[in-house]
Amino acid sequence: MLSKEEILEIRKDFPYLSQEWDKKIIYLDSGATSQKPQSVLDAVMDYYKFENGNPHRGAHYLGQVSTEVFEEGRQVVADFIGAKSPKEIVFTNNTTQSLNTLAYVLGLNTLKEGDEIVITILEHHSNLIPWQYVAEKTKAKLKYIYIDKDTKELRQEDLDQVITEKTKILSLTGASNTLGTLPDLKAIIKKARQKSKDINVIVDGAQQAPHHKVDVVDLDCDFYAFSGHKLLSPMGIGVLYGKEDKLNALPPFFYGGEMIEYVYEDRATFLKAPMRFEAGTQNVGGVKGLTEAIRYMETIGLKEIEDYERSLTNYCYGQVKDLDFLDLYTVKNDHRGSVITFNLKEIHPHDVASILDTYGIAIRSGHHCTQPLHRYLGINASCRASLAFYNTKEEVDAFVSHLEDVRRMMDLDLSKIYTELVLEESRNPKNRHEMEDSTHTEPGHNPSCGDEITLQLKVKDGIIEDAAFTGSGCAISQASTSIMCDAIRGKKVEEGRELAKNFIGMINGSVTDRAELKKLGDARAFESIKTMPARVKCAVLPWYTLEESFKEEEKK
Repeated sequence: MLSKEEILEIRKDFPYLSQEWDKKIIYLDSGATSQKPQSVLDAVMDYYKFENGNPHRGAHYLGQVSTEVFEEGRQVVADFIGAKSPKEIVFTNNTTQSLNTLAYVLGLNTLKEGDEIVITILEHHSNLIPWQYVAEKTKAKLKYIYIDKDTKELRQEDLDQVITEKTKILSLTGASNTLGTLPDLKAIIKKARQKSKDINVIVDGAQQAPHHKVDVVDLDCDFYAFSGHKLLSPMGIGVLYGKEDKLNALPPFFYGGEMIEYVYEDRATFLKAPMRFEAGTQNVGGVKGLTEAIRYMETIGLKEIEDYERSLTNYCYGQVKDLDFLDLYTVKNDHRGSVITFNLKEIHPHDVASILDTYGIAIRSGHHCTQPLHRYLGINASCRASLAFYNTKEEVDAFVSHLEDVRRMMDLDLSKIYTELVLEESRNPKNRHEMEDSTHTEPGHNPSCGDEITLQLKVKDGIIEDAAFTGSGCAISQASTSIMCDAIRGKKVEEGRELAKNFIGMINGSVTDRAELKKLGDARAFESIKTMPARVKCAVLPWYTLEESFKEEEKK
């Protein structure tokens, strides 16, 4: 396993860890995207400096060089995942495009009513929504394999019963991006083929390929997808592996230049895989970066990386599993992916992430593109720390230590908001509903948190007779909107405008008069939110939306 000294040397390869930066960052969000070593950045830059041409086009020097770069990358990727031939490697933009390609060219073209598609409840939306669409269009049945809510492992009874002779597509993750569950792919695929002789097996390897050695031949999957940006390389480059005969049996997805054989006025013929799936100019710079990223990891040693990351993840799990103020969702099996997913009791995940950010610790908060899984677990969102081989035990210790700081800060500064108002209003926002007789509707959006609301007012003779809203978002935005509706109901429009001014002023510090702030009622509890800058926009969203609604009224 990699030693501490070796990890410290590795960290020197990553510019984000350089001491030149004013703010030291503990990056625990590699599950979203990895950081990039300098050699990868240099490789991409060198391509655009000295090798930039359009591959497979032109007889000149740069055209030939770019083609060599592109096809060399295809061979490197094939070797990396154990494919039999580089012809089985299709370059895409990312895992999402790879999976959507299969949904369209495989799902829509081969399935019919009565056929079955099987996925797991662990799936990322990219391996879930496309199959919902395919099922809707083909009238095939979409079925789920669920997990044991205690162990977070796939339920054996589901594996035995859900896959049947009618199952034509099994698409499942190689590593859960939320729980760290690592399904026994080889055993599952073997059993699936015993159940259905016509089955096509697809593996979403976005969270597996960067952390675990993959051999697609040994797995016997028909298709495998992963992204470069989670594997040290640039954004915008992805891979779709497919068995050669399977790829050549499918129609193209995109049409245009380079994927054609002959084109006539009324018809066209197409090249074999992989080029039939690579229409248009490809991201050769991205391929160059991915090639270097793979070589960089292989120089360190894929097994050494996997062993170190597992040890570090298990160490982190051991540090947090007994914290009584924390709910832990990570799979219990110590053969897990490099993620620790949790919630602090009675504290919204966005607040946890925002406070940790003030300490220079970057984690993910939200639903991680696994809403059905979160719903199945009975939660709306969670916090996720995802580790990589450039992280250290010292960083894990700092992360765990500051979780205690988050709890203390929330207990001291925001207890009233959470225990009395925000949690209750966010869970059961009594003013979130459609208003049939509204006279004003105004949309509001907070892109930094993804909050979207539509404020509805019923105004008659200058009085706000009723207020309600629809939409979705974090606990702060939902609670703030619902509490605002209570605050302005029955008030004159001028009074509502004044309340909005006072609330916004309370947050930005321009209004400090206690008598004015007292008029805000329960909304005054949000005063402490200004200690967390990342949540300010969530709290003020409804009040700015209210102001916009009044402006529209003035224009009439």
